[in-house]
This record gives sequence, structure tokens and C-alpha cells, in this order.
Amino acid sequence: RFTGEGFTAITASTAAGNTNLLQALVRVTPATDALHGWQIEIGDRYSQKVDFNDHGLQLRSATAASPIRIIAPPVIDLKPGMKFVLNLTCRKSADFKGSVAAIIALHRSAAKGDVVSDNFVVKEPELPRAGNWLMAQKTFDVPANGKALQLEVRAAFSGVLDIKSIALERKEQE
Repeated sequence: RFTGEGFTAITASTAAGNTNLLQALVRVTPATDALHGWQIEIGDRYSQKVDFNDHGLQLRSATAASPIRIIAPPVIDLKPGMKFVLNLTCRKSADFKGSVAAIIALHRSAAKGDVVSDNFVVKEPELPRAGNWLMAQKTFDVPANGKALQLEVRAAFSGVLDIKSIALERKEQE
């Protein structure tokens, strides 16, 4: 697990609306494996690699048995009815076999304490874009008892996956 500097909670209620709440996919220093503002979990360090290229992140995996996870900091201080848009843009190599999805976990209050819905939103990239890119996009509302969100990209595959962008945007209330 590699945790980049700046991996701190994001406060939704004070964040500017209609902008990406997450850090850009940029390596701060080439000498580290850390990604500023993100956490990376590699399932098998011998057969998997995360690196940077001209487009953003490049994930390589020789086995689909262990997932690679790119995890954003939690988004806290949610208000009921807040609207968010999840967006993932990626490209799979010709020999890609497996799955990739953008996943939102929701932490919420319940009578017996806090509960985590690990798969509150799950979206696979299916919308074709120019240059063989695929996009996953999903708009969702925070329920009344929502406390925090956490986004991750989970990929269990063999082949190469380029990730151009990962975004979580809070939409302004109309």
C-alpha cells in the first residue's frame, strides 16, 4: 500500500460546487511510488505495477487474481440531498481480460451505529469516447443519513489499463 502526501478528508459542504473534489493524477516526485492525495493498493507486487505515462496512470497486471485499488480520500460533512457526479475515463489494452469499476462506499448513521455500504454506487466504464477511451459516469444523491463517501477504482485484470481521469464533482443545488 502506498499513500501519497495530501491524503486527507475532503469537506463536501465547504468545497466549491461543479468542480472535481479529488486531486489530479500527478506524481509529485518521480523517485516515489506515492500519488499525491491518493492511496494505491497493489494485490501482487510481483506481477502488478502502477506507473505514469502521458495520459495519467498506467496499471499493468499479469494476473486477474488480485485487484489493484486506487483509493481517494473520504469526502465528509455531507448534507442530505447533495448531488454528486462520479466520472472515470480509462482505456483497456487489446489483451485486457478482467474488470474495472469505479465504486463509491457510503458511510451512514443508523440506529445501531454507523454502517458502511461498500457498493453504494458501482459503475463500469462502458461509454465509448474518441481514441478508444471508455467512460463511467453516474450521478447520485446523498441519502438523509449519509455521513461520508469514499471513491475507489478497483481493477482485477490481466493486461494494461490506462486511467486518464478520476473525478467526483459536487453539483450545485438548483
